[in-house]
Amino acid sequence: MNQQKPGSSGGLETNYAEVMPGGNAEFVPYSPRGPQSGHLHGVHTKPRSPFRSRRLRILLIAAIALVCIGIGIGIGVAIARATQTGDSESDAPSPANTSPTNASPTNTSPGNRSPAKTSSTTSPTATTAPNRLNVLAAVYGNGIVTADAKQLVDADGNMAFDSNPFPFQDTLYANAKCFSLLHQLGSNGGEDMRIFLGCENTGFYKLEAGPIAKSKNTQLVPKHDDLEQDGFRIISVIWGATELRERNVHEKVFKAALNRESVTFTNEYFGMTTSPGPHNGFPVGVVFYRPALDRPIRILYSLVNGTRSFDFS
Repeated sequence: MNQQKPGSSGGLETNYAEVMPGGNAEFVPYSPRGPQSGHLHGVHTKPRSPFRSRRLRILLIAAIALVCIGIGIGIGVAIARATQTGDSESDAPSPANTSPTNASPTNTSPGNRSPAKTSSTTSPTATTAPNRLNVLAAVYGNGIVTADAKQLVDADGNMAFDSNPFPFQDTLYANAKCFSLLHQLGSNGGEDMRIFLGCENTGFYKLEAGPIAKSKNTQLVPKHDDLEQDGFRIISVIWGATELRERNVHEKVFKAALNRESVTFTNEYFGMTTSPGPHNGFPVGVVFYRPALDRPIRILYSLVNGTRSFDFS
């Protein structure tokens, strides 16, 4: 009988007795109850490779680490996006605060209104400068005194001066002279222009920045709407101690200017038959005019019998 070596083909289910009496091998079924058989089973069972178990543990740990890293990256991206979205929404103006029609009434109360922002429904209060007398042009005797007359306007916008004598340089010493002042209440284009005319030794004058009735010897300038062309306008005509407000006088001077003709300062030219004044003085003619809308007031003036032409330059 041939003996089969243990472990050659028997597998794990059978064990062989290597030394038996009589030199014969006998088949012994595997029984886990016997201690000797258990010992033989443990000897012939192939143990698990420690290298394979360690490699599995490493792969498992690496997989867990990768999963954790992926989760951490995902959470970080989500937080970054949420933060960016929150910043954008906080920087963007709220439609309810920027739209005048959608503004909530509760946002306009003092307790709820933010001091750093101004509601778009609030309009700035228009500040109007107080009315002041604005000197446009002035003539004393036969000299222009506009710059000196501007110095007479006080802090309240009024003017006060004495005519005994007037506070200007005297160019006609020992002769009676008159002072003509073209001025305006405020600064509103061609509106509310006033003319003052006073002669020497006629008292103290105060011109107030208010109703024209409070200013002595002062009137609104005459206005003939049809006697204006391309902004050119005759504003006031003074002859001696009198302001000539008649339409026919203004029309004659107006047409002379358009035709580039000269003005002759005589009674005949202005249609007067009596002395224009002042008493004991030389009459002086003055024409205040505006050459164009964008030009300042200019003055045409001369002593009696003088001839002058308009300046449109």
